[in-house]
Amino acid sequence: MNHFRMLRTFSYVLSLIGWLKLAAGTVLAVLVFWQPKGMSIAFPHLLGSATVTALAIFVLGVFLALLFLAWSEQIVWMITVNEHLQKIQKIEEFFAKAK
Repeated sequence: MNHFRMLRTFSYVLSLIGWLKLAAGTVLAVLVFWQPKGMSIAFPHLLGSATVTALAIFVLGVFLALLFLAWSEQIVWMITVNEHLQKIQKIEEFFAKAK
């Protein structure tokens, strides 16, 4: 159970980055939507509309968050599969000795 500690930590870090990306993207999209004049220096308006720019920032933030969260879940899944395979191997060895 204590195998892959560094990989588990990396998975937690990826999950944290994913949630932070989602929060930052949402906050940034709200700021661009509510204050289009002030944020137009940092983010030029797409198609001349602050709403389109805010939606684009939000969609990009959600996409990046899902990417990081999916990567984190894949790492956790691989660790879990490895642990279950080791348990199955121990059971097979037990029954092989019983013959």
